[in-house]
Amino acid sequence: AGHAPMDAPSSSSTTSSTKPSISRHEMRTLPLCADCVEFCPFPEVLSDGEGKTSSSEGAERIPDIFVCGNYHLDEQSKKKQGAIFTYACRKDEKSKGSPDRQIKPQYALQQLAMRSTSAIFDLKWCPKNISEKGVILAEAAEDGFLTIYNFSRGAGKGGGGKGIGQKEGEGKESKEGNSGKDQADAVISTSILSKIKVVDSKPCLSLDWSSLSPTQSDNANKATPSGSPVEMQICVSQGDKAVSLWRLSKSHSSLVKTAQWEAHSIDEVWACNFDPFDANVLYTGADDCKFNIWDIRGGGGSGGPVVANGNHEAGVTVIAPHPSYEHVLATGSYDEKVRVYDKRNFYRPLSTFETGGGVWRLRWNKSSGFEDRLLTACMRADFQILNFSKEKSDFKLLCRYEEHGAPDVTKLAYGCDWGYKDPCLVGSCSFYDKQLHLWSIVK
Repeated sequence: AGHAPMDAPSSSSTTSSTKPSISRHEMRTLPLCADCVEFCPFPEVLSDGEGKTSSSEGAERIPDIFVCGNYHLDEQSKKKQGAIFTYACRKDEKSKGSPDRQIKPQYALQQLAMRSTSAIFDLKWCPKNISEKGVILAEAAEDGFLTIYNFSRGAGKGGGGKGIGQKEGEGKESKEGNSGKDQADAVISTSILSKIKVVDSKPCLSLDWSSLSPTQSDNANKATPSGSPVEMQICVSQGDKAVSLWRLSKSHSSLVKTAQWEAHSIDEVWACNFDPFDANVLYTGADDCKFNIWDIRGGGGSGGPVVANGNHEAGVTVIAPHPSYEHVLATGSYDEKVRVYDKRNFYRPLSTFETGGGVWRLRWNKSSGFEDRLLTACMRADFQILNFSKEKSDFKLLCRYEEHGAPDVTKLAYGCDWGYKDPCLVGSCSFYDKQLHLWSIVK
């Protein structure tokens, strides 16, 4: 494919357009097409010092921090390029700590860094705080490389901006500057720890992390002491039908391939995910409409999938095991449906939800009390938040965010994620209009 993630055929939405209270904080127009948003699970490590205290007041001052990945094809030169923008979500002083629950907190984006990269398909933070010097991020890129970055506190005041994030007011819009300095004035410093060619002449399409614990069953979302020497593995789905497994050394300086196999019958393997409760289990999805489950003990999946699920009517684009409910897993597809499965029976979904657009991202809310919320990027059908009923095993539409888009530009909702500090905070990005939005829903 010449562009980033492929689009799905448009169709009319079958969902409701109900809109509970949604507050848009800020919109940025980026210099490149945007396709992924990932909030940092350890914002305190990258904090500017305001919140580095054990008190609850100090913890409150630590902002949510996220990265936005970009994939851009220059129509004239036909060259592909990307970037990683890093932002802090600074809470408006007027709303910070307000006892009135009707006063929604307001946020402003502060750009912390920008790094030029290859065209990006996927970014994922390491779910364990294994670095003594910062936080680790992995990148799957169009040029076939897997790259491991270290993010740490820099000495600058903010990269690539013209007073970025300093203006007040709700629903602000601005055009993101690129000063060309990249790291020169960055609040966050990024460095490459390891980079390796995964596949020749094809892209790396997605990735996921898991720890290599002695029992091989460590829940990846459990906390780890800062700098703990945990050995991690990464799965990478590729544009050549294959999936590969990589071990990151404890020094984080090298990647070693431990397995690779042909996982699907069509080139684009869009999704790969470890099970968060059992690191021996791997899930993959691809353009062959298959959702496969693998037992990766003893050399990957060379013996074939344990289950080859054929429920999907188009390519399987995203797989989302629930981080807290051990037996719940959701999938998204170009067939415009979100399916939820009980992992003890993958042959038939518990329920199916029609989104009205191809589903590109699924993000379960990880915060206590909000675990039933599933954030979805639905390409031409905007960003939708679904509420999952564990008792009824079905979804209902909670709200739909429709603010992305520019005149005469195709709108494709691609990247989204939940905040960690504020479980109602959402970052989202869309492709051809190059937009990045920060918004919230009422608790």
